[in-house]
Amino acid sequence: MIEVGKQYIFHAKNKKSVEETEHFIHSDTGETVSVTTLWRNGEFSVTPENEDEVDQLIYFLNNETGFCINEDFSEYEIMGCFDGCSLDFSSEELTEQFENQDDLSYFEWLEENGYLHEDTETWIYGGIELGEY
Repeated sequence: MIEVGKQYIFHAKNKKSVEETEHFIHSDTGETVSVTTLWRNGEFSVTPENEDEVDQLIYFLNNETGFCINEDFSEYEIMGCFDGCSLDFSSEELTEQFENQDDLSYFEWLEENGYLHEDTETWIYGGIELGEY
């Protein structure tokens, strides 16, 4: 039984079902860019804060639907994601510029080019399974 105030650890039911989209904004121009990473899987925890969140967690456990952990739960932790399978920029021009440099991660490269991290969304698709807790 899922209870309010109790922590639950889970992972995606299927491989390649965790998608993280980071949003950046340019400090001078206001231009926004997004970087999406597809992860093989990850480990997450939620602590339902009310009956609505309990109902949401039960729904996600019983249905193979997608949800954004950052939007659907107020008390959550992304414990870790692993094995990034793909990395996509929302701008083809930035993709080409990034691919032509060797030394920096995309986060460092964006930061050096005037972009500031604004927000991150983490989506889990295809259902979830409870892990050890």
